[in-house]
Amino acid sequence: MRGKRMTVLTCEVVDCHRKPFANDLCTMHNMRQWRHGDVYYRRPSVLLDFWSQVHKDTVGGCWQWLGNIDKDGYGHITYRQAGRTKNERVHRHTYELLIGPIPKGLTIDHLCRNRSCVNPVHMEPVSNAVNLQRGHAIRGHRINH
Repeated sequence: MRGKRMTVLTCEVVDCHRKPFANDLCTMHNMRQWRHGDVYYRRPSVLLDFWSQVHKDTVGGCWQWLGNIDKDGYGHITYRQAGRTKNERVHRHTYELLIGPIPKGLTIDHLCRNRSCVNPVHMEPVSNAVNLQRGHAIRGHRINH
């Protein structure tokens, strides 16, 4: 068939069975080629991306979060899980990732008093009242009961 182009029925990438969008590539592979110059480009895993935002301080033992910090000084992360977008404070995410679920009704207290620290050894699940009491005591306030 000289001069005529054959119609491609599927994306030209091996094992991709989507309909071609442009340049004999499906929409996804065409966008990867356009954005990254590689149809096989894959975004780094969420965990690799996560740990690239952590600096482990060898002196104080804090694991400093280098990513987004909210107005209160806590590290903040946004990610997708099971098709839904989740917004979470990073210290809570790290605690659950490395230690396990935070018991219901408890909050995480930073024992090091560094709100952007994500080292789970520096965290303890406590009631909100205990967390507030410890925070006030550190700042020199007395709490009368």
